[in-house]
Amino acid sequence: MKNFFKKLKSEKGATGVDVVVAAAMILMTITVVSILYVNTSLQSRNITRTAGATRIATNIAENIQALSYEEFVYSYNGIAVTEEYKGEEYRMIQGSDSNYKIFDTKIPTGYNFYIRANEVYGSHLDKKEQFDLVRDIEIVLTYKLGDNIEDISFSLTKQREIIGECNAPEMTYLRSMGVTNSNTNAYPIKYVETIGSYVKTTVDDVDWYDYSNKKWAIILVSDKAEKDLFDVNGKYTGVAAAKYMWIPAFFVNDKGDEFRAFRYNGSEQIITRSSLTSLADDEGKTSTFNYYTFDAKPSDYYKITEDTNTGKWVEMRQDSLTNVVEAKVLNNSAYGPFIIH
Repeated sequence: MKNFFKKLKSEKGATGVDVVVAAAMILMTITVVSILYVNTSLQSRNITRTAGATRIATNIAENIQALSYEEFVYSYNGIAVTEEYKGEEYRMIQGSDSNYKIFDTKIPTGYNFYIRANEVYGSHLDKKEQFDLVRDIEIVLTYKLGDNIEDISFSLTKQREIIGECNAPEMTYLRSMGVTNSNTNAYPIKYVETIGSYVKTTVDDVDWYDYSNKKWAIILVSDKAEKDLFDVNGKYTGVAAAKYMWIPAFFVNDKGDEFRAFRYNGSEQIITRSSLTSLADDEGKTSTFNYYTFDAKPSDYYKITEDTNTGKWVEMRQDSLTNVVEAKVLNNSAYGPFIIH
């Protein structure tokens, strides 16, 4: 012990000041390391929480897009709690350890889920022109980090499914069905009563077909030049050429001889008519918007063919309306009889 004190007092040993300085430096080092540890820990927790919030919000957004418009609105309206966040009103679900899910997603403890889905009417200022067709959706996930509330948000747009009265003609089927080849061309045509002739049109022409009025889509197929088939006004010259009519896919009864409903694409869903009522104007008056959408098919509806094609091209001849099953059934439905000119 005496030797120890002698070393302290010697010029080569550590002085009391040196010990104090060394201790202070050690303490400062410990403090810095502690601060770095805390900051690193918080940063790690922040990354984990942010990643979790992003995953939850992304999953919800994807599931919302997978729902039909009606399914989304039904689930959204089922969120009873409303709460203000950053000056805006949202519907809110507080995270918990329960198995409750919203949009097929569980909100864990430590997170709060906010959503709002406002109707969008675009440039329609007249309330009788304002229908629930589009929703702007904002999703917010909040989480606590230390004493702060952090959040991430996603925005998306949801549109009501409005489709045609039946599946649109599929021109790509022509080659696979052997209707066209490398030496032939197909031209959409329509019959114009006022001139008593077929005229050349385009696939974008809204007047090309109208099945509700027994006007089926027709094409003309030929290896001849376009100038030989149509005059300068697009009128069909009458040169011999094959014509084909589009039979959209549809469901039938159990016997397969009665039309039930058009098939939505190649799915198990039917195309059906629906309607919406507008907002009421200052006088309480509303208007109605009729449209086509899709729905699940009844159990007693059957596919007329087992393929997933959206329709079929059939040569436009009178005997096709009696011998080709798809054409015969459609011709005997409310969408016929189809007049061959």
